Amino acid sequence: MASHPQESSLQAVDVNRSDPENETLDVTKCISASNPVKQVTTVSDTRKQNADKMESLDVTESQGGQSLTEQLVKALVPPASFNNESFLNKKDLMDRIKGTIYGNCIGDAIGLLTEFMTKSEAAQIYSKKSIVQRVKRLFSADQDKVHLEYDMKFNDGHRWKWDTGDWTDDSDQMILILQSLLDNDGKMVPVDFGKKMKFWSRRGFPELGDIGGMGIGSTTRNVLHHPDFLTDPHKAAEYVWESSGRFLAPNGGVMRTSILGVHNFGDIDAVIKNTKAACKVTHADPRCIASCVAVTTAIAMMLQGKHFVEESGSYDAEALIKEAFGYACATLETDEQKEGLEEHMFAKSLKDLQLDERGKIGYTYKCLGAGIWSLRQDDFRAAIEAVAYEAGDADTNGAVAGALLGCKLGASKLPESWLNELLHKKWLDEKIEKFLALLGLTE
Repeated sequence: MASHPQESSLQAVDVNRSDPENETLDVTKCISASNPVKQVTTVSDTRKQNADKMESLDVTESQGGQSLTEQLVKALVPPASFNNESFLNKKDLMDRIKGTIYGNCIGDAIGLLTEFMTKSEAAQIYSKKSIVQRVKRLFSADQDKVHLEYDMKFNDGHRWKWDTGDWTDDSDQMILILQSLLDNDGKMVPVDFGKKMKFWSRRGFPELGDIGGMGIGSTTRNVLHHPDFLTDPHKAAEYVWESSGRFLAPNGGVMRTSILGVHNFGDIDAVIKNTKAACKVTHADPRCIASCVAVTTAIAMMLQGKHFVEESGSYDAEALIKEAFGYACATLETDEQKEGLEEHMFAKSLKDLQLDERGKIGYTYKCLGAGIWSLRQDDFRAAIEAVAYEAGDADTNGAVAGALLGCKLGASKLPESWLNELLHKKWLDEKIEKFLALLGLTE
């Protein structure tokens, strides 16, 4: 987000598809995963008199009462009164939704600290010695690694353009989608989102003192400049992708998509439809679309309560990831694309993702892989710091990681300093409250 009178000329890295590893994939596994048993989806939305009715689906009750998942689904797409005590506590639902949005912004803002560095550079710049010298912060003797805070930001030729605690274009664009949903009574309207993108690219958020959108990637910038963008953004994005030889699959779509896992979360088909529509406003490559679908379906399933394990009070992360993989896989066209998706979604470690790999840091599957790795974790600070210390396109990787883990844990589990010291939190809170009201969720 712009907060300085000079707009950044630095563009996010677009990368070519890397050659796939010489590994074999049982494609039937992908095919079967792409057709998971569908969760009970929507319940008639009676929360707003003037809202369009959602397609309703009967919820079948099992003998002896409802299953936990059925209770959670009903609770998470609740009736107006919220007065049925057998449903999930509304406070918990709102906490997970806020965790998704805050997590996106926090991961983005922390990731900015190491964005475009190599892993070794990040380790050196944010070493104890360097931090003590730059910001006079002291550490206990037994602290092995520096815990990152916004005020530790190393103000080089890239980072000085953002004020302390600010997030970047990744979360700006997520907020643009949120605002578009608010302005269109909950409908995903690509042309409206495109117009908001165009305005933001020139002016940023004027109410925050912006003078333009900063950090815009070259693919997005080229699409925004296409003559047909304001009337047919999907056509413009397709043209830019075709002109690249269909090689470009950058992470500019997946970085902003988390909010579409929250909106209409009870209806997976609607989530996927909205996700595709938003991604294709600037990114037409199937790998970009698949990355977005993997993120939004994982978030939607968590909000449905799917794969929630009552005994542990958390989610079966592997089950969530496998089902999200199936939904994402179904959007892909070739075995090569599916193999790459599997490789990154089921990477054993962050190291395997090589997030600071020269010339490839902006590849959409790398960002997705970082987010999915984080979904397997249970400590928000530790996970986001681990992603940040891998460097590369760290703000984007952090945004996706933060949204997924923020949904899993809820806003109440986010580090207090990271949450409260977000630069524009009050402004963001106003947006969140309006969005919750759109969903029928008010305090």
